[in-house]
Amino acid sequence: MGRDVSRERSARAVLLIGGFLVAVVISELLLRIFGLGYGGVHMVSSDVLHHVHPPDYRFVSYHRSREHGGHVVYYDEAGRRAHPDQSAVDLTGYEGAVAVMGDSFVEALQVAHEDSFVGRLQTAANGHTPVQNYGTSSYGPALYLLQWRHQIRQQRPSYIFLMLFGNDVRNDAEMTAIAQVDSCGEIVAVSGAEQTWFARVARSTYLARLVRKVQLQLVWAWEHWGEETGESFLDFLEENPDITDLTDGYLQQLVRETREVGTQLVLLAVPSKEDTLRRAARTTRRAFHDKVRVWAEQHRVPFVDLATPFLVAAEAGARLFFPRDIHFTEEGHRVVADVLLSAYPKVFTGE
Repeated sequence: MGRDVSRERSARAVLLIGGFLVAVVISELLLRIFGLGYGGVHMVSSDVLHHVHPPDYRFVSYHRSREHGGHVVYYDEAGRRAHPDQSAVDLTGYEGAVAVMGDSFVEALQVAHEDSFVGRLQTAANGHTPVQNYGTSSYGPALYLLQWRHQIRQQRPSYIFLMLFGNDVRNDAEMTAIAQVDSCGEIVAVSGAEQTWFARVARSTYLARLVRKVQLQLVWAWEHWGEETGESFLDFLEENPDITDLTDGYLQQLVRETREVGTQLVLLAVPSKEDTLRRAARTTRRAFHDKVRVWAEQHRVPFVDLATPFLVAAEAGARLFFPRDIHFTEEGHRVVADVLLSAYPKVFTGE
């Protein structure tokens, strides 16, 4: 009698486990069939650049607050943000080729590729010249210098447009602390932490990514329950540091190396969200954007002003930043693209 009960329990356990596994497999297949591979931002560890995008990888973007997302994000064979239907383009041999560098503001996961400012520049170029997006979240001048050396220099683009942001200074300090240097003290690599087996499986499994999405959105909804909607400056800290000797050194080295091969480096800086939306903040402090402008003038590097066009657009009622997220909306990206097309028409359109 006892054996029969034990066998019955074992059979039930096998059926339950088997049923669960079948449900998992079916769910995974359905998610893949419908292309519902959700993700926020995906990185893999790098021995040189700390973290990079996985090549030929796509996912459906989302944000925990649900204020943006739902579009497909694609990294091409070279790990660059690109149109989901686009193949990687080698810039070598193209006169006037453009590389755009920066952090998450350039990567622009918050909007569809064609609505990002790099996507708009590609559309405007219309085959006149290739424009490639090298934007990578959490990069700063230390990693930009290494990215130039290992991903971009060999392609010799005619122009590099580099967008800086206030947290770049902190990122430089953090990356330098774990960097490998040569006998002269020159940075040569920043090795990223090795990813666990679980992290690799979670990134490649659509069902795990869906569970993670639901978890983050539920936690965010609970933490912000009852809050009024509207513009917020609290979800993301807008850093406004001075340019340190460390960051200054990386930028100067990047300027020297790009000039050596005939590549024109052009600097931009993200306008302050607070300064753009709050009149009082405009007269009480010097924004990071202005500090970059002064640095560019001192080192004879072309600089494109974005703060003034953003103020004008904001006064006209344009919604340039997401209410909670600190990044550009589609309108913000449109302003950036329009400014660059106006400042460098021959580069992008040949006119």
